[in-house]
Amino acid sequence: MRIILMIPLLLIAVLLIRFIFSYFIKEQGRIRLRLYALITLISGWTLYYVGFFFGGTSQSLLASVVRPLIAAIGMFVGNTAYQEICSTYTTNPTYMTLFAVIHLSAILVSAIFVINFFWKRSKSYLQGKWWYFLPSDAPLNIFFGLNEQSITLARDIQKEKQGKEHIIFIDLTNSSDEQKEGLNLSQLFGFSNYHQEYINQLAGVNYTIKSAFGNLSDMESEDGNILELLHLRTVKKLIERHSQTRCFLLYEQEDDNIKSAINLMQDAVCKEKQIDIYCLARKNKENSVVEKMAYLKQKDTHPNIHLLDIANLSIQQLKNHVEYQPISFVSPNTKKGVVENSFNALVIGFGETGRDAVRYLYEFGAFPNLEGRRSPFKCYAVDKQIDQLAGSFYNNSPALLDSKEIELLKMDEQSMDFWRWVDGQILMLNYIIIAIGNDKKDMQIAIDILDKAMKKGKDMSNFKIFIRTYSKENESWMKEMAHFYNQKLQDVFVIFGTYEELYTYKNIIDEDTLRQAKEFYAGYTFKKKDDPTWEQRHLICEKEEQDGVSYRLKEREKVTLDDINAVIRKENQDIANSRHIDTKLTLVGLSRKSKKEDFDKLTDEQKKNLAICEHLRWCASHEMTGYVWGEKDDNLRKTHSCLKPWQDLTKDYQAYDYQVMDRTIDIILNAHEDK
Repeated sequence: MRIILMIPLLLIAVLLIRFIFSYFIKEQGRIRLRLYALITLISGWTLYYVGFFFGGTSQSLLASVVRPLIAAIGMFVGNTAYQEICSTYTTNPTYMTLFAVIHLSAILVSAIFVINFFWKRSKSYLQGKWWYFLPSDAPLNIFFGLNEQSITLARDIQKEKQGKEHIIFIDLTNSSDEQKEGLNLSQLFGFSNYHQEYINQLAGVNYTIKSAFGNLSDMESEDGNILELLHLRTVKKLIERHSQTRCFLLYEQEDDNIKSAINLMQDAVCKEKQIDIYCLARKNKENSVVEKMAYLKQKDTHPNIHLLDIANLSIQQLKNHVEYQPISFVSPNTKKGVVENSFNALVIGFGETGRDAVRYLYEFGAFPNLEGRRSPFKCYAVDKQIDQLAGSFYNNSPALLDSKEIELLKMDEQSMDFWRWVDGQILMLNYIIIAIGNDKKDMQIAIDILDKAMKKGKDMSNFKIFIRTYSKENESWMKEMAHFYNQKLQDVFVIFGTYEELYTYKNIIDEDTLRQAKEFYAGYTFKKKDDPTWEQRHLICEKEEQDGVSYRLKEREKVTLDDINAVIRKENQDIANSRHIDTKLTLVGLSRKSKKEDFDKLTDEQKKNLAICEHLRWCASHEMTGYVWGEKDDNLRKTHSCLKPWQDLTKDYQAYDYQVMDRTIDIILNAHEDK
């Protein structure tokens, strides 16, 4: 009979707990839970204050405050101080009713918290086990760290791949984000796994979270058991069973990312599988060594390292849109495939983004004129610290030291000298990039320049101001301000560098560009049948001519820095050809939608100028990466014999530029067939 009576009571209890759980666990519910807990604590303190006051605490002010507080806190773990309450109140029905209700309230708060915690732990555990049954041919995406960058990219991967790729977050202590103060209570119970403000942003994303004990950047293991040292055996097993894995190191401190990438690259399982490690760090000479280390492969599954340079990625956004490329700010003679008017740009701020902007404009602003030379080009860069910054810039690009096309000006963007200079140049400028590093100042300068342009009566149809945003918190109001002016002035403002555009699948993993780059390389007619494939070239394979021509990995001790530099240079040029497609098409009045009959109408003059355009781009790209003319091609000394006017090349070398044009057409037509 008692059991039968207990059944409806249990059902009522389950329904009550479910109601309380759903009420308090949702986003707004967590705020309610905190308020509920605070009210319960204050009520408990008041209850015990009254009960203790006549039981002895009245003799001490400190005791009358502290003892009730200790007892009230104890309520949340099921402790009571009933024996210490004055007997007058223990026999009072009203007091004891309040005593029971307040203690029940405290227990409910603790129960909700514990249920929430173990629910998330169980959910994460089950998700981790469930992934063993997911297709192993689907790429595995592992994010070391839970922050804005990783969440933004994970959401875009989910959207781009429609949930077909697996996403894992590794929650670990990182020296750049958390102080190394030893194990604390939060880490002990694993609460750091569930940074609620980030989890809220992951709504709709299929993911799991795994905890790691330690910092990846600090882990070193002679036997290559980095993941096991972090207690990530489950993650190690997942990597073993998946054919492709991407690891993302997206902390803001690049030193930790670099150290983490090196340590991860040494893990035994990473050496056995196809691993791509994406590391957030400036792409300078010292950091690029990490990328080059990955070319010393012991087998074809050794990890690849990809440096994610935020400044470079922000400029890459401009490269990805033909309407933002220099070709859209000139008036090409499409019948001849040349540009006769000038392209004039101003870059304000010569920091990392500013320097990358100048490099981009110099390469993508290379067009042929009627004489087969480079059309008029001018790029000014303004910075109050230009003296210190110019040294590094010219040291990395010595070919530009005597160039009149790039002019570095030492001026404070707030000074009268600067604004007098802008006043005199504004009518001839058609492309301005502002990247000082301060969102408020960047926007202020943009509006002031726009004001000067309007006062001068400038034609806004061929004029844009690109404003780099550096803070996620400022993106919304910057876009709103830009939208206000763009509604009236033909989209004169462009905000770039936003998180939603930086941390995207296309911008970071960039499969389409890599695929097209491989297409460029595979289809060159000057390639011989026994030349290495893209993959063989990437792995630095050498010919083995015993039973026919085959390739094998070159012995690691025989791989030279020249070998590595040569592969990187060639791959980068194929990638650049892919990104330069729209420039060449626009130069002759075509687009990616053009058909075979449109390309068949190209004249010999147009084809020649397209080839010249490719050579100008190729030269500009090499000059920006430090190459100068030399009689011999040397990737260590960075000299190349083809860094000279197109007319001075032999026909054999000119054929390379024609080949790029032919491959561009083939790729466009093949893309139509794929659709």
